[in-house]
Amino acid sequence: MKTILTLILVLGTWTVFAQKNVFLSNDFWSKTTSIEEVKEQIDKGNSPTEFSKFNFDATAYAILNNSPLETIQFLLAIEGNEVTKITHDARNYLMWAAYRGNFELTKYLMEAGSDIHIIDDKGNNLQTFTAMGGVADHRIYDLFKAYDLELNAPNREGAIIIHYVAQHVNDIKELDYFLKNGMSLKAKDKNNSTVFHYASSQGKIELLEQLIAKGLNPSAINDNNENALFFAARGKRGFRNELPIFEYLVSKGCEPTLTNNSGSNLLHYLASGNKNKDVFAYFIDQQVDVQKVNKEGNTPLMIAAARNNEVSLLVLYEMTEDKFLVNENGYNVLTYALRRKNTGLAERVLKQGIDFKLRDKTGDNLITHLVATYNEKEKEFFIHYFKMLKEKGVEVQESTIHSATAVENEFLVNTLLDAGLDINAKNEEGITALQLAAMKGDHTKFLKFLISKGADKNVKTDFDETVYDLAKSNELLEGDLQFLK
Repeated sequence: MKTILTLILVLGTWTVFAQKNVFLSNDFWSKTTSIEEVKEQIDKGNSPTEFSKFNFDATAYAILNNSPLETIQFLLAIEGNEVTKITHDARNYLMWAAYRGNFELTKYLMEAGSDIHIIDDKGNNLQTFTAMGGVADHRIYDLFKAYDLELNAPNREGAIIIHYVAQHVNDIKELDYFLKNGMSLKAKDKNNSTVFHYASSQGKIELLEQLIAKGLNPSAINDNNENALFFAARGKRGFRNELPIFEYLVSKGCEPTLTNNSGSNLLHYLASGNKNKDVFAYFIDQQVDVQKVNKEGNTPLMIAAARNNEVSLLVLYEMTEDKFLVNENGYNVLTYALRRKNTGLAERVLKQGIDFKLRDKTGDNLITHLVATYNEKEKEFFIHYFKMLKEKGVEVQESTIHSATAVENEFLVNTLLDAGLDINAKNEEGITALQLAAMKGDHTKFLKFLISKGADKNVKTDFDETVYDLAKSNELLEGDLQFLK
């Protein structure tokens, strides 16, 4: 029977509930996690097949944390963890295994029939995603060749293996294998970014010198109007460059004041994650525009606030003229301060008179952002700013009751009800908090709590489904449901 649950999926308004499965955390997995430990946790009720809110499951976590092969094989033998299973970013287990450079598991999964031609949501094939992990183990690439996979196959961006491997190697000799297998140092992606551009992400000056000696232009500008400085400013996963690489690239002719096709300059990318104040000082001295607003309506300061980068906030705040700018999403610096629980930034902008009655382009106000990003560890932050915003006349929007329900948080629900919200208010899909909890909750205790607060258990969906019907279809919900009849 077609249900309201189907409607929610179609509308893309699926709400993720709090997750307590121990398998869905890096903390459980290690290089020594045994089958016995996994079995013990399964016996305690933890699901080995369930997804996290980011679509990782136990097997994906085990692979990414380099757990023993026999432990991973045990997980793969469980119904619901077939080698065809798709996880985060539309990747199968094979992609994760190859990305981690796990030759034995990669071989096992390929022999087990895993899809070797898979393309993930980012447009990566197995070959390029493996290279993104910095994998230089020739055995894995030889294995790909044995299965007739073309090592030169580009991803959606037009980049190939050598582009990504160049972000990880220390010496040009480490690229010899790939050059012997048909790749070229002159390879370019769809934006005409070169191997030199990509190699700049990791800041190995000796490697860059070797690439220049092979004829690569260090100051080349790609079709996105970016030189190697932009790649260095972005860095790579888990890595940010220090001042010497930037000074080196400028000395090689890279213009630091460029603005790319997205309207961003180097400070936008540095503000995101770089934590070296000397790098910021250097580029500000090089006349990179602190006030620049990109096509998304963000200054470097707003990027710093969104990423909660205290170093870039410290450097950029006083220098930014329009601290109250609202971007294309309808966010300002205060929005980000509340979402990221940055008390110092919030107090600073509030004292300077920032608009606290702002609504974003979807209509959500600052209290709604505060509720949507509630963190139990930051409870005092929430209490303080909820009270302050409410006293200043900011409305407590009805949608917040659904956000509180989504994380099954009684404190949040009580706070919102005390503020005058109707527990039976319906969201845009016509769903009440109780109906939502029945569909996606995992505790009958929370359902009983909502009912004790006045939630109507007799309400029906547009498809004439009762709360009991919805709860009965929820496989995660534990406990007797007779109280819903």
